Amino acid sequence: MIRFLNVAGTAQRLLGVLILLPVIAVIFFNQTSASLVLFVVSIIMGLEARRILPLPPVIGAIVAALIAVTALPDVIFAFQYKIFLGFGIAVIVGATVAVYSALLTAVFAMVLCVCLAFITAMIMQPGGNITLVNLAVIIAACDSAAYFAGRQFGGPKLMPSVSPNKTVSGAVFGLIAAILVAGLLTGLFGGSLGAFLTVPSLLHGVILGAGLGVLSQVGDLFESAVKRKLGVKDSGSILPGHGGLLDRFDGYLLAGPALYLYLYGF
Repeated sequence: MIRFLNVAGTAQRLLGVLILLPVIAVIFFNQTSASLVLFVVSIIMGLEARRILPLPPVIGAIVAALIAVTALPDVIFAFQYKIFLGFGIAVIVGATVAVYSALLTAVFAMVLCVCLAFITAMIMQPGGNITLVNLAVIIAACDSAAYFAGRQFGGPKLMPSVSPNKTVSGAVFGLIAAILVAGLLTGLFGGSLGAFLTVPSLLHGVILGAGLGVLSQVGDLFESAVKRKLGVKDSGSILPGHGGLLDRFDGYLLAGPALYLYLYGF
């Protein structure tokens, strides 16, 4: 049975997307602007993490600062081995959070640090800013298709104990959307749009779309589990209909590092 969409909720969600469009445009412009945008985003996410994590004020400030450090751009701190720096910071952050909160929360903080380090390294690659834009398009397609299909078709819940609003139908449509968009980008444009499309094989597009579609949804569920553990609904309110930047970034937590490793290895 087809259901009517929540018009107010959908309008808010679209407004949140419109707010992000200029950010995507700046990332698309060049690698320097992309790395600076990611650094600003990491600062905001660090502050959001400080708000939702049960940490003493000083410890929370240190954790927020360390999260931002994992995304330091080259114009501030040029270091060839930023991924390994990210792993080191992740261990410190995870150990700190584990003292005051659950292990799941500590793992989430570690994954966030590692993800930011991988995406920072991705931007440093030739055409890396375009790679990040393409990743954003695929994740947005997956997320949007999952949201609208879940609202329209309903059906069995995906993981009600973690995220009561997510459905199996939404997950399936989200995965299909990710595969179609990745396949379309790769098949139509080949190597003309940056590092992400340097392998102009439709098979690569399908593989990437399937992998990124699954990982982005797992990342979403992972953050949902963390928020449920912490007893919070959203990490912030900066994006209407989406919550905070951490809520918007959850799809990248696993997909970002996986895409980097698929394209570049270590």
